[in-house]
Amino acid sequence: MPLPKFEEVVKHIFASEELSNRKLNLINMGAEKVVFEVEGVPDKVFKIPISAFNYRTASIIQGTDIDKKECDRQVIEGQMVYWEDEMELEEEAKMIFGKEHFLDRGIFRVTIPLTKTMLVKYWGEEKTKLIPDDFYEEVKMLAESQDALDALTNPSDYYNIPFGIYLVKGKDFTSSYDKSVEQFTAVVKTKIDEQLEMMKDFILDEYLGPVLKKIVTDITRYTKKTGRMMDLFGKDNLIIFAKKEQDLSSEITNYDYMFIEFSMVGDKDDFMIKFEEDKNSGNKLLPYYYSYYYFIHKLAEKFGIEDNLKLEDLYYFQNSEVVNVVK
Repeated sequence: MPLPKFEEVVKHIFASEELSNRKLNLINMGAEKVVFEVEGVPDKVFKIPISAFNYRTASIIQGTDIDKKECDRQVIEGQMVYWEDEMELEEEAKMIFGKEHFLDRGIFRVTIPLTKTMLVKYWGEEKTKLIPDDFYEEVKMLAESQDALDALTNPSDYYNIPFGIYLVKGKDFTSSYDKSVEQFTAVVKTKIDEQLEMMKDFILDEYLGPVLKKIVTDITRYTKKTGRMMDLFGKDNLIIFAKKEQDLSSEITNYDYMFIEFSMVGDKDDFMIKFEEDKNSGNKLLPYYYSYYYFIHKLAEKFGIEDNLKLEDLYYFQNSEVVNVVK
């Protein structure tokens, strides 16, 4: 039995009697976190990391003699390290963008009820065949609370402008994904040039254009200072928005923006490796790093930003011969 899509499993879990009784409503699922709301708490959203859920449920199907409390403790301890790293990176970013562009966050312990049905849907029948049909266990981990952004909770009242970078994947190639670096970066350029062409009206807008220029300028400053990418690959990681006026024909002048997620996922050093190191594992990070560079660099060119992003500003490309290949 093939592993079902994670989205389907999460929807099933939230529809289960155990969670529906707790008044939890699923909002969204990103690449790394499940986002939900709690009825009666309208000013907050809550997030559970997918990696923690994976680790904890995997420990269940691997055997029945595990120390459940110890396993919960290990999950929470790992989450705390991740949280502290993320907060450290966020504080650094606030110094450049301003703290008003980041939502307040906190963490708390959460209990998630699991049944065999849920585990079968997630891991498949083969891996869960030894689990009793009446299996029920409550696992503990950390969840994140974040102030709710009205532009997301009430989207019909706002104009929301997309700012996610197109991430080139295997489907963008005519044959296999195993292409040379030159061929790969040529595809990236084509796809992102298409994306930037669709953003042309935003770039030229009298009021939105300057906001975009400020964002691109500060993203460039952040990367030049830290050598890091920002996570601009999710649809709602960076939200640019404007409140709709009662007179819909009036000009929109009040654009603002907010980071919902900004740091690359995992341990804070997971993405801080060089191209040569990444090459040994099949250039898994090249799609992220080159897409990030090319998108920000080309946008900066369109805005006439002089201190533009260079490949060498990213730690990944520093002192690498590949820079001469992909420019």
